[in-house]
Amino acid sequence: MWVRCSAIAMVLGAMGCPLLAHTVPTLVVETEFNAARQSEIRVNIDPRLFLSDKPTTLPPIEASWWLEQDDTARAKTMAEVIAYMEKTLDFRLGDIALRGGWKVTAIDSASAFPLSANSAEVHLLAERKQPLPEVSGEFKVSVSDGCSVGVILLNSTEGKAERHPQSLFPGETGRGFKVPEMKPVAPLKHEEPSLEAGQEKAEVQLVSPSQLTLLLLLAAVLLGLQWSRRRG
Repeated sequence: MWVRCSAIAMVLGAMGCPLLAHTVPTLVVETEFNAARQSEIRVNIDPRLFLSDKPTTLPPIEASWWLEQDDTARAKTMAEVIAYMEKTLDFRLGDIALRGGWKVTAIDSASAFPLSANSAEVHLLAERKQPLPEVSGEFKVSVSDGCSVGVILLNSTEGKAERHPQSLFPGETGRGFKVPEMKPVAPLKHEEPSLEAGQEKAEVQLVSPSQLTLLLLLAAVLLGLQWSRRRG
């Protein structure tokens, strides 16, 4: 389990604002890859980022904004989140774009735990859990020129505690991150048939069903002749 709240607190602290102030919305991207080349990408999104072209002019979005939405309104909001994110962030392994498969949930903006009636403000968490494509190359994140805020990126490999945050600004691409390599596929072994096996196969192929029937008849005739001679 990733400690999302600590990452968010670190981001806000780096911005020089108290945890409860939330004056400037920020995109926080966390990634994790494992030895089986499974990937998990999480993007913490302040709703102000897609609700306004000037998100810093809006106050933080209260939890009631999400809690009071019905299923239709929430589905629309989730679609807006994904559209904003895929327009703003480009995730790529080598030359292959990683898109689709996103799941969106509402979280408490301060703790990053699931949103509850006790939450004050809401953020939306977009998650993508997919196997990496069978291509080589480094993982990179790019931020579009149209992004109005900074991006904090934390890449990691499962089982390794070290995480080096990157700060990205509009139009920038993060440093390449080396993901676990593809395991080489063992070549199939083609065993050459032995000479004896080949000879046996050839001998069997020389005897057709009709020839086999004829041989059995001849054997029966010879056996009958021999039996007659013995009796005589």
